[in-house]
Amino acid sequence: MEQQNKVSLWVGTVASRSRLNEIMQEVYDDEGDVSSQFMEVFKIDYIDNQFQEVYFYENLASKEEAFNGFSYSESFINHIQETNWAEKNSLILLYNFEYDGNTKSGLGLEFIGVFNFSEDQ
Repeated sequence: MEQQNKVSLWVGTVASRSRLNEIMQEVYDDEGDVSSQFMEVFKIDYIDNQFQEVYFYENLASKEEAFNGFSYSESFINHIQETNWAEKNSLILLYNFEYDGNTKSGLGLEFIGVFNFSEDQ
């Protein structure tokens, strides 16, 4: 699922910042394979956490506010559909990753889509 200049986006509502951290917490098995609740629910084999951004919001009003400060967001924000951002509190972005969209939602998160991003903007 690695794909240069693609960003996969999940948005949702989870109970708390600690719950979001728990969802993303990586666990290693005896063979050294990594997993997380997020990876299991969305059937993702591997995430390079150097290319992920995860954020929990206390109060969110707009898409612009939600993506303020995220890497390269100015190159893809206009392609993200509008939603009721005030009802959302969590964002997960996986860069250089093209999720196939097999699982659309789970854990209070919804897969929104894959977008092109540019490091030059």
